[in-house]
Amino acid sequence: MAEKKDDVLEVPEFDEGQFYNDTKKGTFVALMSFGFGLLMSAVSEIVHYFAGFPPAFIIGLFAIALLVTILRKRYNMKVMDWFSAGGVYILTWMCFWVLFTNPPFQ
Repeated sequence: MAEKKDDVLEVPEFDEGQFYNDTKKGTFVALMSFGFGLLMSAVSEIVHYFAGFPPAFIIGLFAIALLVTILRKRYNMKVMDWFSAGGVYILTWMCFWVLFTNPPFQ
């Protein structure tokens, strides 16, 4: 008969420094995406005022490529980091652009 081996699950060693660095990088990327989204929503509103909706929308959407390029060169970003940074940018840009276009306080 074949002997039964007990497979023991070995937990890898937790690297606290790496965890801290990854968390710090993710926080900075999210804050940069939020700030860039806020800036580009103001730019989109200015372009929308002078040139109309289509150029403002195209500028806002293509600015995400600029954001990912800047962040990728500075940090070693994985694909999931791109999606999270892009998601934060898109939501921030759209929310503040709508707010700047139709201010609730008049």
